[in-house]
Amino acid sequence: MLGVSELITVQVPLETIFKDKQVTLVIDTVTAVDIERKKVTTTQGSFQGDFLVLAVGSQTEYFG
Repeated sequence: MLGVSELITVQVPLETIFKDKQVTLVIDTVTAVDIERKKVTTTQGSFQGDFLVLAVGSQTEYFG
């Protein structure tokens, strides 16, 4: 059976996934990365840490 689901029924907010975790979730544009100092600069400010996950965003387009 084929069908269409509403976006709200299939998405999970990142805030929910990382709730009660030792994770700082920053959704912003990166302007600089200093690998040696383990520092990332965004339009909101600078962040340092032991681990960094850079994830590229996307926007879905539906045709038809």
